[in-house]
Amino acid sequence: MANIAKPCLVEFIGTFFLAFTIGTAAGQGASLAPLAIGSTLMCAIYWGGHMSGANFNPAVSLAVCIRGKLKPVVCGCYMLAQFTASAVAFAAVSTLLPKVGSPAPGAGVEIGAAFVAELVLTFALCHTVLHTATSSAGAGNSYFGLAIGYTVLSGAISVGGVSGGAFNPAVGVLSLLNGLNATTVLQLYFLAPLLGGSLAAGLFHLTHPHETSDGRVDKPAFTDCAIEFVGTFMLCFTISLAAAASNASGLAPVSIGAMLMAQVYAGGPTSGGHYNPAVSLGVLVRARAGGIDFGAAKAAVYMMTQSLAAVAASAAARAVLGSGVGHPEVGGGVETRAAWLAEFLGTLLLVSVVLQVATAPGTKGNSFFGLAIGFTVLSMAVSLGPISGGAFNPAVGLLGTVARGFPFEAASTSLSVYLTACPAAGLVAGLLFPLLTNGGEHASPHEAERTALNVIDDKQEGDEELGR
Repeated sequence: MANIAKPCLVEFIGTFFLAFTIGTAAGQGASLAPLAIGSTLMCAIYWGGHMSGANFNPAVSLAVCIRGKLKPVVCGCYMLAQFTASAVAFAAVSTLLPKVGSPAPGAGVEIGAAFVAELVLTFALCHTVLHTATSSAGAGNSYFGLAIGYTVLSGAISVGGVSGGAFNPAVGVLSLLNGLNATTVLQLYFLAPLLGGSLAAGLFHLTHPHETSDGRVDKPAFTDCAIEFVGTFMLCFTISLAAAASNASGLAPVSIGAMLMAQVYAGGPTSGGHYNPAVSLGVLVRARAGGIDFGAAKAAVYMMTQSLAAVAASAAARAVLGSGVGHPEVGGGVETRAAWLAEFLGTLLLVSVVLQVATAPGTKGNSFFGLAIGFTVLSMAVSLGPISGGAFNPAVGLLGTVARGFPFEAASTSLSVYLTACPAAGLVAGLLFPLLTNGGEHASPHEAERTALNVIDDKQEGDEELGR
């Protein structure tokens, strides 16, 4: 029992502070509540990950249990600790504030729409957990807490106004104690997250039987495409919700960049984490410099998968929001050539960053690849979004066409910009790669060795040698 008691105490403490942060930040109506919540979860995961696995969420515990990394009896004990911690957190916040913050569906939102939002985002959360914290492909990484915490941050921004943004049955206890209808709590904050976690674990078993069957099965041929589909779907779903007119906020670029960062960390060690036809094209061209086994056939399959994922994500977003799904659009009064140039430059920076942080020998072993990629999109969305719409991704460019309904309006100005400027930028970035680097041997960022800091250290050591 002592062996179970200690990690259960860790789960209690971590869940307590997560629920406490939600209760206080949301209870005071803080505009940056999603940042506080995601950051608290990130820090708690780094604090407790080596002691209990830092689940702090019954849906995560269930997913990890189904995946085979948590015994059922331990899973049950974890859940009990998590539920209890949330109830204690509610009592603690009640002594500080007249109102305890808790998730609740938005006014006028149908229960089915909120259910889909909770399910999809909990799936994304558990998918990220399983790939960054339990998969051998990313073993030993130092970005797992960042990816997991900022998945919650992203979801809180994108669907918080729709479903309440719990993604966690323990957090649902706050809603129950706050007087929200018990049936609503059961459906939205218990059933939907547990189903989302189960689906994420099921997909992991399907795509990673080589990890869940003691290595007796080879990695399936479809695994890479499945990861590309999920990552692109989550990126496009986030854009569709965060940028929707009825749900838009100044934090939409943060939500989008954070989700991309998390999905790159989750899928990068498996598929490369492209989630963007322009990136796949850039990688294909860069492969000519040597060291990457990425041919035209695989690039074509990736691009098709990414496009299908965008269509599916837009359809799912319509199921949540109905009309008014968010999508990139060239700014009013902006000339087509100006929008084209903005998309070209933003995509050029994005693909160039991807190629350097994820494929260049000089950045081998870094843990910042996902952060750099996600925050490139965040910064370009803020600076260029009002001009071109800020797609930087042909698959994302399809969202507007799907949002308007079938048949596709293929002649629209925005779509023509996204389907030409973005691939052109990917092509140029790929051609520039060998001109800017020493080329040659590919170095995966997931096989740690040489980073930018190591380069600085090497230079300092060399200077010291010269000084002697």
